Amino acid sequence: MTFDKKGYVAFIIDGEAVGGKEYMIEGVKMSMTYEYNESAEPHTLDFIISMANEEVTRMLGIYKFIDKNTLVINMDFDGISRPLEFGEDDKNQVMLTRVK
Repeated sequence: MTFDKKGYVAFIIDGEAVGGKEYMIEGVKMSMTYEYNESAEPHTLDFIISMANEEVTRMLGIYKFIDKNTLVINMDFDGISRPLEFGEDDKNQVMLTRVK
């Protein structure tokens, strides 16, 4: 997962980038951005998928930093409801470590 300073986020799935400023889904040009709110408790994180600068869907999540290089995200990839807490057994929760 890559977050850039311009607000874009991309995932690497099976060696292929999905998301970012521009990517294709079934021949349609899309983009994926992120928004976060660190004043909310728990902190919130949304991934926004857009087509032609218009929002198509939003994945709702929460996040926390374990340390300066470790981020935990719990995300509802279906965009139905935001998770309320973190849980080690939650299949939608991932721990990311910064790669420099």
